Amino acid sequence: MDPQALKALRGGAGESYRQSLQALLSEKSEGLTFVEVVQALRERQGHDVARNTVRAILYAGGFLHRDRRWFAAPQSEHGGRKLRAALADALVVNRQSDRATVPMSQTERRWKQAQAIRIRLAELVNVLQKS
Repeated sequence: MDPQALKALRGGAGESYRQSLQALLSEKSEGLTFVEVVQALRERQGHDVARNTVRAILYAGGFLHRDRRWFAAPQSEHGGRKLRAALADALVVNRQSDRATVPMSQTERRWKQAQAIRIRLAELVNVLQKS
């Protein structure tokens, strides 16, 4: 099968949020406001995406922000690690939003990140099983 056809099939649902944002913002040379970005991503993914997650991806993913509008990220091979770390941190923050933030060791942070990822994966598996 044609690689470009496969790439088109992977778009939208099942595509990573960062890839979706990159595609959406690449199509809009005038950029999008944050509200427009969230709405467009939700439509492309076909489900509700947390605003905090979108914000974390935009900032950590190297996307450009000027005049209250977001623009596609310049292509970079080094942003992936930074983006993954920010997303893992966002999971921990989302899970602890009602608790006071207390400084924690690197080991404790990694453990909490792994725990938050396990919980989120269980949620996703549950949703997939129901559909």
